[in-house]
Amino acid sequence: MAASAGLVRSGRVRAKLHSLAGRAAVPVAVQLELTQRCNLRCCHCYLGGSVSSELPTRRWLELVAEIRELGCMQVSLTGGEIALRGDWLEIAERVRQLGMMLTVLTNGTLMAPEELDQLAKLCPSRVSVSIYGPCAAVHEAVTGVAGSFEKSVATVRHLTRRGIRVRAAIVLMRRSFAAYGATRDFALSLGCEPVFDFTVDPTALGGTDVLAHRLSTAQLNDFLLREIVPTRHSRPRAGDELAAHPRERVVGECGAGSSSAFVSAAGGLYPCVGFLPGFGSVATRPFKSAWHSEKATRHRRRMSRVLAACQSCEAADGCVSTCPRRSLVEMGDSALPTEWSCHIAKVLHDSSQMKDDVNGEYPPWVVAGQQGVSDEEGMAGSDDRE
Repeated sequence: MAASAGLVRSGRVRAKLHSLAGRAAVPVAVQLELTQRCNLRCCHCYLGGSVSSELPTRRWLELVAEIRELGCMQVSLTGGEIALRGDWLEIAERVRQLGMMLTVLTNGTLMAPEELDQLAKLCPSRVSVSIYGPCAAVHEAVTGVAGSFEKSVATVRHLTRRGIRVRAAIVLMRRSFAAYGATRDFALSLGCEPVFDFTVDPTALGGTDVLAHRLSTAQLNDFLLREIVPTRHSRPRAGDELAAHPRERVVGECGAGSSSAFVSAAGGLYPCVGFLPGFGSVATRPFKSAWHSEKATRHRRRMSRVLAACQSCEAADGCVSTCPRRSLVEMGDSALPTEWSCHIAKVLHDSSQMKDDVNGEYPPWVVAGQQGVSDEEGMAGSDDRE
């Protein structure tokens, strides 16, 4: 399992894996939302305050086995806060017993030391802990709960002492932007990997009020020019490669619904978190049945559409990503790039300093601000936000 984890850290291998899996509709990465309950009140939360019913332990364990049979390689456990369920470790253990890579997303405030020790024994590929600032004042202005900073930091320290790879999931927001450099330095001092997500997305139900927390245009430009542009190494620009080897970009390049999937706490199967409509419920129905349903087939057909608006775009060499779910909510059509994505592309394109690294990827501490395939293992999404 360690060898396979190392293999898929290559950006090119990751892209090829998802491309091949997508063509065959193999869900190599699945995110399981064990609960929507949470003990924090984060201002940007994608759940938007909603709380649904939850599948029982037995059904989660069955689903883990079912997705393994279909070829799943990585499972991400997320919430809400998964530690509010007393069975989260049992589910995590089943993932590892069946030979799949395991990632865990948590706010880090509720896991007892004994639970963390048990988690460490499972050798997860990564544990992502939400860190929103370098101190309690900044962090808790986001979480809305006093004392949450100290508890999250204690969890990070405990896991890193056990040799577990920990990612500090840092969502860049307007209110905390000034502290992002200090937050990165603090995360590094804890021995974990700081990863920024600079896009606040609409809630799972399509609510857009949370977009008020997105970076201002000036903040976004500052971050891109300070953190992205200078770290891209010298090689021919992406636009030059596209000109030499033209290809049609399609809506579902992220793999949502073709090579990756999301199961909600209540058992709804979706292409990714908040990507409506879904493929149906797997609460009592086999995962395979919903995954290969007519709804799923129609979704994959839609995702194969060409991104016509992007084909002749002069800023293609600066294009970060397109997110079909974000486009559907914000633009009404998954095939239309959002103004946010296009602005990022234009800023990077217009910068005379913009250079690509060898894989055309972001520096290690940056996530592309997208759902779907964004984590380093190249599997389930990405979505490290709590």
